[in-house]
Amino acid sequence: MRPSLATSKNTKTIIKMNNEIPLLEGSEFVQIAYAVMRNGERVLVPTAQMTDEELLAKANEFAERGESLKAHAQEMRKYRDTRDSSE
Repeated sequence: MRPSLATSKNTKTIIKMNNEIPLLEGSEFVQIAYAVMRNGERVLVPTAQMTDEELLAKANEFAERGESLKAHAQEMRKYRDTRDSSE
């Protein structure tokens, strides 16, 4: 299920979903919008409209993913180094 765009009465932001979401101007990583949970629904929220709590939660999510991905990579290397050559 793709997230829908969160909008307000005062904004006319339109973001089309595709495989990549554009980055904020001048940013290497920060996207112009992120999927977040609001009122029990997953919605796409323009970064400028995210709350401080949503921004920190998203940042923490990325930090946790990074640690998990590092551990995954280490385990895969260990597996490669120790697997039976007949596999």
